[in-house]
Amino acid sequence: MKENKKKREFPDVYALLFFMCILAMVATWIVPAGTFDRVKEGNINKVVAGTFQYVAANPQSPWDMMQAIYQGFINSSKTIFMIFFCGAAIAILEESKALSTAFGVLARKLKGKEWIAIAIIMYSLGLGNCAGAFGNLGIAIIAIGIYLAKSMGGDDFAFIKENKPGVFIRLGSRTPGGKYGSAHSSTFYSDPESIPTGMLTIVGLVADYLGFEV
Repeated sequence: MKENKKKREFPDVYALLFFMCILAMVATWIVPAGTFDRVKEGNINKVVAGTFQYVAANPQSPWDMMQAIYQGFINSSKTIFMIFFCGAAIAILEESKALSTAFGVLARKLKGKEWIAIAIIMYSLGLGNCAGAFGNLGIAIIAIGIYLAKSMGGDDFAFIKENKPGVFIRLGSRTPGGKYGSAHSSTFYSDPESIPTGMLTIVGLVADYLGFEV
């Protein structure tokens, strides 16, 4: 009798984030430290190209890493609380089907004129950001636009691309002859073995954009 092999699963997002913190800590002992000059334009600090310079290294210990996580939560506590609060409120509305039902009715009423609803939502969110009412809360509020896009036949990526410039790449997510399920279906499957290829693709695009050689 063959023993069932334990199915490999992608690590939990919190475990992945903690692993990335460890990786960053180790990198402080290996990667030379450096910095760029920055200029302030309005409320944005921009990096000045060609001004990179090495600085004295400041290697971090495991205790320093834990302190950085703790201090990061303290420094961003107001933003974290408001994002959780707004995200929870939207989640409750969706759990009650209030959002999906409302947008479903809206989509049927505006059949063929969905752009009107999209324009109203985008204008409202843009006005809120310009007035400083949303700020980082847009991370939680963006879910409203996603539900709207879904109710009108779009998807998450379509909504995100309406807000931020970007590129959509169709990357094969299976090994040759391996298990496969199409996107936006109940059979969707992404082979974990494809993750390194995807990460290298993203790193290559970023390096190309910044003018680095990998």
